[in-house]
Amino acid sequence: LTRWSGFRSFELPPPFLITVVTGSIIVAFLVFGPFGKKVVTGASLAGLVMFQGFRFPLELLMHRAFNEGLMPVQMSYEGRNLDILTGISGLILGSILYWRPLPKPLIWLWNLAGLGLLINIVGIAILSTPVPFRQFLNDPPNVWVLNVPFVWLPMVMVLAALFGHLAVARKLSCGEATP
Repeated sequence: LTRWSGFRSFELPPPFLITVVTGSIIVAFLVFGPFGKKVVTGASLAGLVMFQGFRFPLELLMHRAFNEGLMPVQMSYEGRNLDILTGISGLILGSILYWRPLPKPLIWLWNLAGLGLLINIVGIAILSTPVPFRQFLNDPPNVWVLNVPFVWLPMVMVLAALFGHLAVARKLSCGEATP
């Protein structure tokens, strides 16, 4: 389906990029709208932080994709992707938050660092695709995520991570820094 829809086109603007940007805007509206309010008030801060733990096994799978020759090195933790740190630290920080409060600035720092690492890998992924402005010219180009089931990575996992970071920010903005 992605092949026939033009989604895999790399002409400007690339359809996959438009989809990710549109998805990010929708995520922001969800988090800061009534749905996000229900999620943020219904979930503990510890749970929202720990949610980012899904990125740890995801990064292990991405590293395997690199080792199998599906993905360029810069998208793995052997290259420029340190997103695995967000997953590991989210599990640790969330576990601590479950038992006791932590200083709000520490949680803000973690959340902004994790969001920065997410933005970093999204940028690297885009600059690794065969678009006219490609910066990472090594092989293989980043086209594996345009095929099923890997399309879930940019279309669901990245947006879920963004949702999680924005939800933590909303929760912290409401004054909560306790479990």
